[in-house]
Amino acid sequence: LDIKMEDVEALMNSNLIGTILMCKTFIPGMRERRQGNVINITSVAAHRGGARAAMYGTLKAAVAHYTRCLADELQSFNVRVNALSPGAATRNGTHHFTIPDPEAKQAFEHNFRPGLVSPAVAWLAHASCDVSGMLFHAGGGKVSSRQICMTEGIDDPELTIEAVGAGMGKILDPASLKPALDPRDPSVTGTSSATALLVPKSYQPG
Repeated sequence: LDIKMEDVEALMNSNLIGTILMCKTFIPGMRERRQGNVINITSVAAHRGGARAAMYGTLKAAVAHYTRCLADELQSFNVRVNALSPGAATRNGTHHFTIPDPEAKQAFEHNFRPGLVSPAVAWLAHASCDVSGMLFHAGGGKVSSRQICMTEGIDDPELTIEAVGAGMGKILDPASLKPALDPRDPSVTGTSSATALLVPKSYQPG
């Protein structure tokens, strides 16, 4: 809450607007050639959140969602769009975090070398990459995907406030989690098929 608006604008320009401008510059050529790979850079702050990083995390989350939307839009053009959150010891990281213990700092810098992120980036950029619309994390030699999931929840056509309160255990039940990769798929959105009926319109200014 204490961040100055000029700092908000600077963060927005470098993290979100910069990503949008790069995509607007290079994707039209990929779409015309019907081939291409896009890798947008996000952050663990996008899905973890954290004190003193609210604006940065929010903008990186926007990049992740922008990536997913682009992937859907470009699917028929054979252009794959993914996002990657890198975990590496960089000078930018030291601007936000510190490790007081010298030995622990040295171990961190060794275990999280930037070069250990590169293989994931290279694969996502390779012609053999066949995934799109995904968020990956790479750091310290580990690579994982960070997916949007949903629980089974409750389904009541006559839903009431009391039913929501009584069903909160089922709504939050981690045992029923499943990936929600396609928001147009009724099997993902639940028994309601309303989302599957929605057809996106072309861009309309304003």
